[in-house]
Amino acid sequence: MSWDLFLFKVAERPDKEMALNDQLYEKMLPFEEPGKVRDAISGVCKGTDWSDDVYGTWQHDGLSMEFNVGDDEPILSLVIYVRGAGDPYPILQALTKELDCYVYDCAIEEVLDWDHLDREGWRAACRQRVAS
Repeated sequence: MSWDLFLFKVAERPDKEMALNDQLYEKMLPFEEPGKVRDAISGVCKGTDWSDDVYGTWQHDGLSMEFNVGDDEPILSLVIYVRGAGDPYPILQALTKELDCYVYDCAIEEVLDWDHLDREGWRAACRQRVAS
């Protein structure tokens, strides 16, 4: 079981409880070209394997992330699947800074707020992994 995250860009900071819907998709701004997005991810997550241009995988200290950048141009969103143990939040925060984007936590259906971080999404994914 993975913890699924949706990364996106918009002009103004979104509400924490925003919904993934057509209204959001209409407001989304494109990321850089795919090569630059992969380079930005690799700059934060050193050693990311991009043997497939659409999916990158990264492992470090028992934590793994799979990055789905898709094959659309422009890239309007990314999906990250997080697995393993450890604390994924520092890497996620560094990624959002590097990519200038926001993270929607699919487990708790909220945008992560780095100033008031709710770690329930990661905890819920860990509990489900143990239960299965």
